[in-house]
Amino acid sequence: MVMDHYYQGADPYPYVNYAFRISAADATADVPEPLSVGLLGAGLLGMALVRRRRAARR
Repeated sequence: MVMDHYYQGADPYPYVNYAFRISAADATADVPEPLSVGLLGAGLLGMALVRRRRAARR
């Protein structure tokens, strides 16, 4: 939604612009991609398995 108001008159500021803007992109939050979250989970799982194997060898 965009509302603009232009005023041209006899005052020293001939153009007055009042703008009010609302964008749907501003109202959303960033959400991580499912693939990125899955990749992070796979990496953490792999690190846990490596640690478990190293602990079992000792």
